[in-house]
Amino acid sequence: MVGYWAWNIVRNVARRMRLQFCLCKIGKTTRGYTLDKTREYHREKGKDWEEAVDIILTIMGYDTDRGPGNEGVPHDTPRGQRKTDVETVKNGRRSGVEAKVNYSRGKGQRWKDKWLWRHGPYDDKVREWRWNQWRCFKR
Repeated sequence: MVGYWAWNIVRNVARRMRLQFCLCKIGKTTRGYTLDKTREYHREKGKDWEEAVDIILTIMGYDTDRGPGNEGVPHDTPRGQRKTDVETVKNGRRSGVEAKVNYSRGKGQRWKDKWLWRHGPYDDKVREWRWNQWRCFKR
């Protein structure tokens, strides 16, 4: 359970970054739909949420890293490379945070995260922070 002070930090950072964005389920019948615009739009909003998570963790006292070019911190696993959105270090314990908008990680990502925790560089489990779009009036 997250305390009120932590949730208040999240609210204030999101407000400052203007993260009241909408990620409706867009389909081919939606007016103004184009595949390129939609994919790029979703990617930008995901990056905005990753940046907000990074700021929030920094405020909470974690040392953070988002990797080269803010594209994630790469790690090799037996099933391929895994890029964690934000890597954290606090009190010498290393972990990762996966920032998601609306949807959770797939099975492949969860398997790689568990491997990084058990055999790799992480001392703690990879945490998932989700931004759920529940106040969308554009549907």
